[in-house]
Amino acid sequence: MAMGLTFINLDVGNLDKLPSHCSACVYWEHPVEFNKQLERSKAIELKAKWVHGHEGSTFGGLIALLDGASIGFCQFAGSPFFPNAVEYSCGPPSLDSLFVACLYVPEARGQGFGSQLISHVEAEAAAKGFKAVETFARRASENNPSGPIGFWAKAGYRILRERDGFALMRKELTKNPKYDWLNSFSTNAQDD
Repeated sequence: MAMGLTFINLDVGNLDKLPSHCSACVYWEHPVEFNKQLERSKAIELKAKWVHGHEGSTFGGLIALLDGASIGFCQFAGSPFFPNAVEYSCGPPSLDSLFVACLYVPEARGQGFGSQLISHVEAEAAAKGFKAVETFARRASENNPSGPIGFWAKAGYRILRERDGFALMRKELTKNPKYDWLNSFSTNAQDD
């Protein structure tokens, strides 16, 4: 019986559901250790500690499962959570945005799974009060953490800055009426 496409939120208890490459990737969380090319087991341990330490914050991750098998992953948070975000010459990402550090759908490209992951991330960003979603994309290659510029442009993202082969891309989010009370609360607090 086919289960179809499902998404689960990343937490320490389901790190084993990540695509194999992602479970040991600490590029965004621990750039110094990443450059040391750690043993896989050490990298997985660092990733688990980092995820555990950031649960309940703006950090998030979505694992895409097709019929129960992992086919992709998207990792996101406010940009200060990712030390490597300041290393890109087209950055840094804006503080009012949720930053997509990686979007990894290696075996299932071109089937709409990445777009569905991004739609979920955009909804979560709006629910958390972010004004936009941003990411770094690459013009000449799909081999980068979040994919090519063309993918993001099709999803409504625009280039803010482009340097050294990378672009900082941004999509403004529409206001969610469910959270309008937050805006009135902050306005009232300023009036006092």
